[in-house]
Amino acid sequence: RRIYAVGFSNGGMLVHRLGAEHARVWAALAPHAGSIGGRKAPESPFWHVPNPEAPASVVIVHGVRDEQVPYAGGPEGGKEGAREYLSAEASARFWARSNGCADTPEIQDIKDDSITLYTWKGCQDGTEVRLYALKAWGHVWPGPLFTCGMMGENDPLCDFDAAEITWEFFRAH
Repeated sequence: RRIYAVGFSNGGMLVHRLGAEHARVWAALAPHAGSIGGRKAPESPFWHVPNPEAPASVVIVHGVRDEQVPYAGGPEGGKEGAREYLSAEASARFWARSNGCADTPEIQDIKDDSITLYTWKGCQDGTEVRLYALKAWGHVWPGPLFTCGMMGENDPLCDFDAAEITWEFFRAH
């Protein structure tokens, strides 16, 4: 009754797909640094996960400076002819629409404005959608080992832990 899925990058894309294709299985989903779709080459058609058959709570963590799976969408690494992705915000809005959430998310700047948290509420069956947009972060799992080592101990992201955020979200759902 309480099965969760979490994945990063390609794993995040797999979580989006598993969640959409088998929504009734999951208590909550955490597709981090992934996208609901894109295309493998400019001449390829865009593809995205199917509409889920049931609402699902989803938490997404994505670095705004991610060049491998760009936060704003577009080609990987900004390279012409590269694989393209839909944006992190499009991915979150997909789940919010699928869950029947309020159209407009609550927006909160946290961690000394180094993270913008978007929260869609009023969703069906008590579900919720959250997107943590880490402003100075790339394509690396955010956790104390990496954030403190890469950003320094005085940086507001130093104690941001995607694993802990994910577990708290899962426990609530």
